[in-house]
Formats: sequence, structure tokens, C-alpha cells
Amino acid sequence: MRIPEIADRLRALALQHRLPELQDLAAHLGRRPAFRRGRVTSVSMTPALSEQIRQYAAEHEDASQAEIGRHFGVNPGRVSEAIHGKRL
Repeated sequence: MRIPEIADRLRALALQHRLPELQDLAAHLGRRPAFRRGRVTSVSMTPALSEQIRQYAAEHEDASQAEIGRHFGVNPGRVSEAIHGKRL
């Protein structure tokens, strides 16, 4: 059973047994809205940037993905995706 289903069941039980506390508990099971905790600091990934990263990685075989990421202003995960041809 998932949380929305549990909340629905609690609401039904609250009505059936006239227990407002269950209705209140069901209201607390919802998710808070998503929001950004900080501003975006990475550069947007483009096909051109992906190609530049692949070329740089080929020319600098000793560079770690973290170092390459710092050079281009992206995180190491994006470097990995660019090197392995994922996403773009």
C-alpha cells in the first residue's frame, strides 16, 4: 500500500468511526512541495560541450572526472555521461 492509499483509507475510517483525529493524521501524510535549496551553479550541458569534454578527456588521460568537471563548470556525473555518450 502506498502513502496516498493509506491517507485515503484513514479518511474513510475517520468518516466511518467519526474520528476527526484520523482525518487530521491523513492530512499530514501529504508531500511538501519540492523547491530548490540553492541556486544552479553548473553550466547547462549541450552537445557541443559534451564533445569538448570528450576531446579534453582524450587529451588529458590522467585528469579525473572531478578535475575535468571543474575545468568545464559541470559536476563529475555530467562528465561521465559525456565521456560515455549518455544523454547528449
